Amino acid sequence: EHHAEAGSRPDRDRGAAVEKVWRTWQNQFKPSFSLPVDLGLAWLMANPLGEHRPRCLLHGDVGAHNAMTRDGNLVAMLDWELSSIGAPADDLAQARMLLLPDTMDWDDFKRAYIEQGGIPAATDEMAVSWDAIWIFVRHGSMNAGLWRYFAEGQRDDAAVEVVDVQRHAGLARDRQ
Repeated sequence: EHHAEAGSRPDRDRGAAVEKVWRTWQNQFKPSFSLPVDLGLAWLMANPLGEHRPRCLLHGDVGAHNAMTRDGNLVAMLDWELSSIGAPADDLAQARMLLLPDTMDWDDFKRAYIEQGGIPAATDEMAVSWDAIWIFVRHGSMNAGLWRYFAEGQRDDAAVEVVDVQRHAGLARDRQ
């Protein structure tokens, strides 16, 4: 449950994190999916969120793979190793992208979230959209870095090889 005190704390670290990913991204190998990451970073930098956003305990990895249900109802979220304190829009963006498309309308979800004690300001469209793009950019950047490590022989583990297989599948699809 996202429930926090009405107060908020500055969220300056988010802008600094975007700038850090931007600098890293500019100096690394660009895979076939680089244009959406470039556009996402440019959008994030052109549309900074306000410094004061609601904060609460976040799960950090919201998705069906971490949801326990009984009789069609969510009863628990599992796997809390990525939890942190942050803006609830982070978890809401993940829920919107990974859980809701097949299960519930976003407006119905927002209403239920607020009725159950969620912070209304957390459902702000701009904040949730911003966090969804930030999640995509972070994962795109991390995957490109992992692929580079694999391609240069710096790593040979399965997690990095999966990124390479996905990249080749994308290249094959692009050629068709």
